[in-house]
Amino acid sequence: MSALRCKKKENAPEVMPREEVKQMINFIGDTSQLIVKLLYEIGLQLKEAVRLWGQDIDYELIKMA
Repeated sequence: MSALRCKKKENAPEVMPREEVKQMINFIGDTSQLIVKLLYEIGLQLKEAVRLWGQDIDYELIKMA
């Protein structure tokens, strides 16, 4: 007797075009914009961004982006 297997559902991730992401980031206010840039550009998770200290951020590097 063989076991039945469930069909695996393949979900392709939804990806926004870079230009659309840039427009959204520019629309956001200054303080929140920093957090959103960290989340998007370096792949930081929300809980990691919330736990950051000011001394953990290299502001010169962010200005270049």
